[in-house]
Amino acid sequence: MTNYTTTQTLNIAQNIATKICHDLAGVVGAISNGIELIEEDSSMAAEAMEMIKLSADDAAKRLKFLRQLFGSAKVDEIALHELQSRLTEYYNDGKINISLTGPDIIKYKDYQLALNVTYFTANCLIRGGDISINIADNISINASGATVIIKPEVAQGLQGDADNISPYTIQPLITNMLGNAQVNASDSSLQIVAQSA
Repeated sequence: MTNYTTTQTLNIAQNIATKICHDLAGVVGAISNGIELIEEDSSMAAEAMEMIKLSADDAAKRLKFLRQLFGSAKVDEIALHELQSRLTEYYNDGKINISLTGPDIIKYKDYQLALNVTYFTANCLIRGGDISINIADNISINASGATVIIKPEVAQGLQGDADNISPYTIQPLITNMLGNAQVNASDSSLQIVAQSA
């Protein structure tokens, strides 16, 4: 595993915090807007409460996912169906279709790496697509979609570049820290083989 300098470690922590805040800002703002709408126009209470409920549910979903994407856990193993549930819950808008195979019980470090590699893959499927995940001796992902784009700075993060970190590249860097990932991509497909550190 790479040994990071104190400055790099601090920068990594800062950008994780920024990334989480960025991903939650929109839904939290929508909750605030809903409350303001009720205060300003009580006739809009029903519509505002619906917006608040949808936004609160979205915030809870995002927070749960981000916690497991970046956080730690005091378990060594976890059921495969927990990974399926987490991915299905997060990618529930119909744009990303996920299939998963593997043993009934997997190592937690493989669970967290699979979450991160899938998140990375889904972000590269600009217009949505299909992701097939297999967990065995390693984590193998095959994905396809109308448009696959891996930006250079994102690819650098996935290769462990800790000198040019941003909230946009921090998740690929964390994926690299969790395990080695080899990527092969074309305009419409993406294959990743990842091994836990």
